[in-house]
Amino acid sequence: DGWSGGYAAGGRAHRLAAALAPGPAGVEALDLTARWDTGWREEPMRTLDPGIGRLTRLASLGLLWNELTDLPSSLADLTRLESLVLSANPIGTLPDVVRRLRALRSLALTLIGATRLPDQQWDQQRPP
Repeated sequence: DGWSGGYAAGGRAHRLAAALAPGPAGVEALDLTARWDTGWREEPMRTLDPGIGRLTRLASLGLLWNELTDLPSSLADLTRLESLVLSANPIGTLPDVVRRLRALRSLALTLIGATRLPDQQWDQQRPP
């Protein structure tokens, strides 16, 4: 389970604040899941802090069970991001910024209510 380490010290807000704190951007995996835990659920995020783009070493990002409807354009700055979990968010239409994630190898989209992918074909070369 690649996400279990994200549940250590404190809640999701603490994990995000710690990752975005000044200092080296060395975080490689971040789980911001609004988790179920002993019968309670953390308050879901409705927006993702644009500062997420500063985590340039991030390879894995979990956003399961939030209330995200869009993603910040700064997500494209995560040039090493290989795994993105967007499942169980009311995304609707997958944001185009996802296409710009050049290192992305795994994208979880279960239960997002997507009605379509971005306009351009996914089998075309991703833009720079």
